[in-house]
Amino acid sequence: IDLLEKGIREVEQGDLSVKIPADESSTEMKHLITSFNNMVGQIGELKIRNYEEKMEYQKLMLEFRRVLFRSPFRVIAVIIAKINTMAQMQDTELIEKMTENLSLYFRYITSSRNKKVTIGQELEHIGHYMNIMMIRFGECFQYEEKVDESLYSFLIPPLLIQTMVENSMKYAFDVYGDTRIKVEIREETGEKNYVVIQVSDNGKGYPQEIISRFEEEIPMEGTHIGLWNAKMRLQHLYPNTSKFLLSNQEPQGAVTTIIIAEREEY
Repeated sequence: IDLLEKGIREVEQGDLSVKIPADESSTEMKHLITSFNNMVGQIGELKIRNYEEKMEYQKLMLEFRRVLFRSPFRVIAVIIAKINTMAQMQDTELIEKMTENLSLYFRYITSSRNKKVTIGQELEHIGHYMNIMMIRFGECFQYEEKVDESLYSFLIPPLLIQTMVENSMKYAFDVYGDTRIKVEIREETGEKNYVVIQVSDNGKGYPQEIISRFEEEIPMEGTHIGLWNAKMRLQHLYPNTSKFLLSNQEPQGAVTTIIIAEREEY
């Protein structure tokens, strides 16, 4: 764990020669360390490619930093601290669950550079993320999925739903109360068939200024830049056939909705 923390700091400082040995680690920690080493290796390979791939390198590096340091609760650093606490308490069962889910979470991040993934793949990844959150926060955190099974093969940009869920976690989490996150994916019919992906929570909701900026297509800055980037990615892959909407629900809570016309599957 100490070596992993040290490796994260060195990568943040620009050292891509980091490679953490895992020979004497448990199976779960080996998976986590291998995923970390693979991610750093991919960044290094991209860095030495020709100039035309410079933007791809920058994008992956930004994603790496976002995942390690800017995910809700700074996923990696905080979870490593949690694992360390559980180790001191000799809670080996929870350590195994935590490291297994974290390893799978990492593995998806490092392998999801394709332009599109299925909803099923994305939800499986989110499940690992939510398992980590439920281990951390116990009964005060609740997660619910309501998904039309026929849509599991529908193609979306990778980490799209993850961004929506992270947004809810970031703004709805209440350390003194219950936090509820719900993902609903359904198909609606009209002149065309529409896939609706909706993430809702029980937090304070979106400020009206943020909702208005999204409606008026005014680029976002600061804390909601992740949602704006997701909106731009969606428009790029589904031009003129998608919508990205922000709203609030009663009595409280934010709702993030994506609507995509025309079905596309494997």
